Amino acid sequence: MVLLSGSIGWEAAWRAIDWEVIGFLFGVFVLGQALTESGSLARARARLLGGIRSADGLVLGVPFGSGIDSALLMNDTLAVIGTPLTLLLALTAGSTIAGNLTRVGAASNVIVAQAAERQGEHRRFWRFLAVGAPLTGFQLLVYWLML
Repeated sequence: MVLLSGSIGWEAAWRAIDWEVIGFLFGVFVLGQALTESGSLARARARLLGGIRSADGLVLGVPFGSGIDSALLMNDTLAVIGTPLTLLLALTAGSTIAGNLTRVGAASNVIVAQAAERQGEHRRFWRFLAVGAPLTGFQLLVYWLML
């Protein structure tokens, strides 16, 4: 935005780049991707989070665990490496809950819809959505409150 507004020129912007920081961040992203592709992050996630049995434990474990890890790995590194782990938890729960919203959102819904059609009950996509939306919204709200 500062370049587009003319507040700073292209030459000044180029000189303002800290190439050591860019190199460091590049290395962190490469490390994070390598750890992801090697499966090391998945194993670490299972080891670190496998014993957590409640939402309270998760909300307690993630900040404390990331705080300790950040002291050892550097917070930028942990942000790159830890984000996929943390996001995976929210992604899997959210997709599992909201997958029930439509006839095609979850395999079980497809099976139920096909069985209903074989029995002559043809529920339209929008009707299924209308019936499922309040329950799905409630489930997502409860999940959010748990976190």
